[in-house]
Amino acid sequence: MPSPLWLFALIPLSAAGILLLRGSSGLGLLFRHGRWPVGYARSHAVLIILFPLLMVSGVGLYLQAWHRALLPWLRYLEHLHVWLGLAFAAIVLVGTGGLLGRPRRGRWFDWSLTGGFTALTALSGFALWLPGRFPASWDAVAFTVHGLVSYVWLTWLLVHAALRAFSFQRRHPLNARFDFGRREALIGAAGTTLASAGVLSLLGQPSAPPPAAGNATRSTSTNRRSAQVRFPSYYTYSGDFPNIDGETFRLRIDGLVEHPIELTLAQLRSLHQTQERRVFTCVTGWSVPNVLWTGVRPERLLELVGARPEATHLIFHSADGIYVDQLTVEQARLAGVLLAHSLDGSPLPRAGGYPLRLVVPPMYGYKSVKWVNRIVVADQGVVGTWERYGYADDAWIDGTPAGA
Repeated sequence: MPSPLWLFALIPLSAAGILLLRGSSGLGLLFRHGRWPVGYARSHAVLIILFPLLMVSGVGLYLQAWHRALLPWLRYLEHLHVWLGLAFAAIVLVGTGGLLGRPRRGRWFDWSLTGGFTALTALSGFALWLPGRFPASWDAVAFTVHGLVSYVWLTWLLVHAALRAFSFQRRHPLNARFDFGRREALIGAAGTTLASAGVLSLLGQPSAPPPAAGNATRSTSTNRRSAQVRFPSYYTYSGDFPNIDGETFRLRIDGLVEHPIELTLAQLRSLHQTQERRVFTCVTGWSVPNVLWTGVRPERLLELVGARPEATHLIFHSADGIYVDQLTVEQARLAGVLLAHSLDGSPLPRAGGYPLRLVVPPMYGYKSVKWVNRIVVADQGVVGTWERYGYADDAWIDGTPAGA
């Protein structure tokens, strides 16, 4: 994802839209479409205003620093982003339909890009908003496509604004006008939508798993379906991805236990292994279906160390030296919860938590601590890293542990 510093480029776009909407002189005159009907000119101005609002609200939902600061208002920000997006798409759709009665009003290049970008962002946005209504393969790519297309669109809008501001009207392919009938318009609109759906489907096709880190050896698994996993983003609270040697790695388990131990990665792999194929969901909005994890169930480790009866919590520490989170003993025993060392038949990638990470499918991803190197068995919990900023400790994706 490009740097959010690009958002500073939205300032002139927003200012131009406001001035055009108000009919003010000055900069507004440069962007006024004198031959356009009043309704089109106003719609154009509204789109100029909506786009910066969509970009800012979208980055607020995505960017970790903004996400943290806006935590109390995230739910409202998400609703605002969705409704602004629906309004934007509706205006573009109505505007495109209105051109049928006014041939040669619009420019091919402008409207083709606007239609294509709108279709891609709308479809990927709906896939993020209503993931159960779209193909599962879209979930893993919708987040990335939604963001990248928005930034490409921003680049074109700045170029477009500059060209129009300097009266770029000479004969040029960019200024080629529409000259089409209703049939061609309908075919073009349907084709654009189908092409956008095809892009999401193609990007969601199986690909090779990410490379392993450290001294791990690559699995010989040939399960092609499991190779489709893609994570739109890998997060790190500390700002770095620890580079851990799998040969020297140790998992320490201590606290309220009869036999504190340190396990090597090989010893962990020698314990009873469990595979779970689950949906992984991030609190920032994206999810990845059919992720195949391999690892050890937490209760097996509790049996190994002899957890004392008064133990109520498991506290997971990351090798980055900063990140920490917890589960109750009951939560750690839910179906799907693992200390995973493999992703889709291959060792975890470095950015994904190599050599060991917690996986808690019923909860949002921030509970799935990466680079786990210590588990403390305790009779009381701690405040997790993200919980210090107001995130829920019981981070159920659907509000309840049912179906976990």
